[in-house]
Amino acid sequence: MYLTRVLSPIHVEPTCVSQTLKIPEWRRAMSEEFDALVFYGTLDLVPSSALNNVVGCLDYIDTFSLVVKSTTIRVVLSIAVSCGWSLRQLDVNNAFLQGHLSETVFMVQPLGFADSTYPSHVCRLKKVIYGLKQVPRAWYNELRQFLLHNSNGDLVDKFITTLARRFLIKDLGTLSYFLGAEVLPCSAGLYLSQQKYVLDLLSRTKMFDAKPVSTPLLADHDLKLLMAPPLQMSLSFVK
Repeated sequence: MYLTRVLSPIHVEPTCVSQTLKIPEWRRAMSEEFDALVFYGTLDLVPSSALNNVVGCLDYIDTFSLVVKSTTIRVVLSIAVSCGWSLRQLDVNNAFLQGHLSETVFMVQPLGFADSTYPSHVCRLKKVIYGLKQVPRAWYNELRQFLLHNSNGDLVDKFITTLARRFLIKDLGTLSYFLGAEVLPCSAGLYLSQQKYVLDLLSRTKMFDAKPVSTPLLADHDLKLLMAPPLQMSLSFVK
């Protein structure tokens, strides 16, 4: 006897837009994202000009944006513990849609969401959008300017209220989970753990019932790029 486990179509990730639009859950998520673009006034529909020679994904200059390092996070947490500060966590909804562009960018209308009245029009972006090379830098500049103009008060609640006037935010309360790490208070200060991240990873890959194998590794082991042949399915291990 042979037993084959068949996955329901709802649990299989689509590989193209046409497949995605056929699944109600994915279609609903896409509609929410598109509604956010309209809500924030991210784009305008304009006629496509034959005079413009548009070259996709080439005409941009400044894209560099600072990215927080794990060392910086630990330093900030250490300072907070030493000074007895409380730690609050906020989430900015659609953060990458908050930045502003310094150049003119056009894009085709999203597949499945084209305007039936003007199907040949294109979108002229007024703000950044997910997928642009300039997005991280634009969001960094927007948040940086806000912090520079609103850093004179030291009251957390006042700061959060001021932040909420500019961005749509979620107050997640006391810091508990950040960038894959649990932040747990203890008698000595704060304890950082990735147990939840590992358990979520096991659940997502359906490996909860797998037998654990001890694989000790020396702390000072020097790993080199060419020590082993490349994996055939490397994208499966990106997470």
